[in-house]
Parts: sequence; structure tokens; C-alpha cells
Amino acid sequence: MEISSGVWVTRGDLEKAAKRNAGMEWMLPALLDWIELWKREFGAEGFNPFDALAVGYLVKPGSLECSRMWARVEEAADDTGTAVRKPYLLVEAAWGGGDEVTYCSLATPEFKSDLLRRLSGERR
Repeated sequence: MEISSGVWVTRGDLEKAAKRNAGMEWMLPALLDWIELWKREFGAEGFNPFDALAVGYLVKPGSLECSRMWARVEEAADDTGTAVRKPYLLVEAAWGGGDEVTYCSLATPEFKSDLLRRLSGERR
């Protein structure tokens, strides 16, 4: 969630991409429904492209700021009020138990422009 919260895709972004790509034009109604859900449920004017960030790490790793850290899952009190306890992913720079992982915490500004270029079907 941390990394995705810094990248927002808006209605305008999608409409612009759809003008250049028939596949995006076909997907646009479903994507606009997704934006409307985010607006209704979260008051947001767009959405965070969670899965695209994972793909971005694979296709253009330099577009994300990542480091080697230690991660583990621990149960603690629920912060949303929907359950008594829930699992949390804890990541630390110093060893605190767990496994060593590549943890990405920030998408560079180039990430979004590259994502929209790819959705538009533009080639480099």
C-alpha cells in the first residue's frame, strides 16, 4: 500500500490513453466504473494501480526505489475496527527477525508516465 499510495491514475489519464489505443478504449468503461467506486467509497478522484507497480518492478526496475530489508508478518489489534486482530507486514532496515526481502517504497515520477505510455500503446 505504501508504494501505491503515491501513484494516482485519473479519469483524464485513462481517456487520453484510450484515444490512442483500441484495447484501452474497449477497457475504458470498466476502468471508469473502478474510478467511480474509488470516488464513492474513498472520495478519491482516481485509483492506485497496485498490480501495475509489481509489474513495473519487473519491466522497468529503475522506476521504483527499492532496498534490501527484513520482513515478517505479525498479528496485532485491528486498526480498521472490523476484526479483533489481523496480520500486518512489518519491514525494517535492521534485522528484527523474518526474511530478507527487496522492499520498494517509492515510485519515481517516471513510473506513471511510463505506465500511461504503455497503456496508450506508444512505443519508444
